[in-house]
Amino acid sequence: MEVKRYRGENMQEAMFKVKADLGSDAIILHTRKFKEGGFLGLFGTEMVEVVATIEDEVHNTKDKEEKQKVESELNQVKQMMGNVLQKLEENKLQSSYTNLPENLKEVVDRLLAQGITDELATEILIAVNDKLGPKEIEDKEIIKSLFSEEIKARLNPVSPITLSDQESKVVAFIGPTGVGKTTTVAKLAADFSLTKNKDVGLVTADTYRIAAVEQLKTYSEIINVPLEVVYNSAELEQALDKFAAKDLVLVDTAGRSQNNEMHMSELDALLAKIDVAEKHLVLSAITKFKDLLDIILSFQQIGLDKFIFTKLDETKDLGMLVNIIDQFDAELSYITNGQNVPEDIEVFKPEKIVNSLLEE
Repeated sequence: MEVKRYRGENMQEAMFKVKADLGSDAIILHTRKFKEGGFLGLFGTEMVEVVATIEDEVHNTKDKEEKQKVESELNQVKQMMGNVLQKLEENKLQSSYTNLPENLKEVVDRLLAQGITDELATEILIAVNDKLGPKEIEDKEIIKSLFSEEIKARLNPVSPITLSDQESKVVAFIGPTGVGKTTTVAKLAADFSLTKNKDVGLVTADTYRIAAVEQLKTYSEIINVPLEVVYNSAELEQALDKFAAKDLVLVDTAGRSQNNEMHMSELDALLAKIDVAEKHLVLSAITKFKDLLDIILSFQQIGLDKFIFTKLDETKDLGMLVNIIDQFDAELSYITNGQNVPEDIEVFKPEKIVNSLLEE
C-alpha cells in the first residue's frame, strides 16, 4: 500500500487532489492543519495536509505498519517542537526573531534591548499573536496597544503603604548594601509627615555604618520626626513600644549580603519578635538580573511583602522590572529616581514603565 500526502490551502483543495490522484475509493489515514512560513509556526499561512492511500491486495498488517510509520513521523515532529521550546527556555533563540513581520520585530527588538528576557518576550509575543487578525498585523498602533496590555497583565497589583485610623503600622525596609535604603526611608518619612500630615516615627538598626545613622538623624531633624537608634531586637521592641501611638513607624535595617548566611540570620532574628505589618525589599534597578534573582531568593527566607526599586534614573533597561515582577508574587510599592528628599520617590505606575518600554 502506497501512502501519499496531499496539501492545500483548505480541506476542499486537498481532497480534490486526493480524488484526482487516487479516485473515490481512496482511504484517508490522517489529516492535519499546519502553518507554512512565519516564526515558530506563528504568522504563517494556514495549510491542510491529507495522508491517503488506496486499497490493494496487501494485508491489513501492512496498513498497520504504515499507520505506525505515520504516527512515528508525527512523534518526531512533536519531539522537534519540544526541542525548539527547550531552546526558547534556555534563551538561545533571539536570532529567530528575524523571521517576524517587521511591525512585530520592531517591538520585540525594543523589549529585548531594554532587558526583557527572550523567554518572556516570546510569551508576550504569542499572547499578542492570539489577538491579532490578518489586517491588524499591519497596524502599528494596534500592535503597540496589544503589547502594552500583555505587559501590564504581567505586573502584580501596585501596593503602596496605606494607613488605618484605628492602629499604628510598622513597616520594615530590608535589602542588600548600597541600594539607597536609608534615603528611601527618609523620603517616605518626609512624604507621610509633611505631605500627608501623619504622625511618623523613625527607627534605625543600621548601626554598622555610622554615616547611615548620622544621615537619618539629619533627615529626622529637618522634617521634625523622632528617631530611635537600636542595636538589638530588645531595643527594637522598646522603640516600637515608645512609638505605639504613631500612625506609621518606619524601620531602617542594615544592608545585608545575600551571600552571608550569618548576616541574613541576624536580620531574621532582629525582626522575628516584632509585629511588622509589611517588609519592603529595596532593590537597585542597576543591579544585574542574575544578582537580583539571588538577592530575592535569599530575602524570601526572611519574608518579604513588597518591592521598592531605586535608581531608575541611572538605567534605561526597564525590562528588568518586568522580568522580576513576572517571576515573583511580591507586589511593587514605590520607585525612586534621584537623591532629592522627598521629591524623588513615587508610587509605582505600570503604565509609565510600559510606555517607556514601548516608546520609539
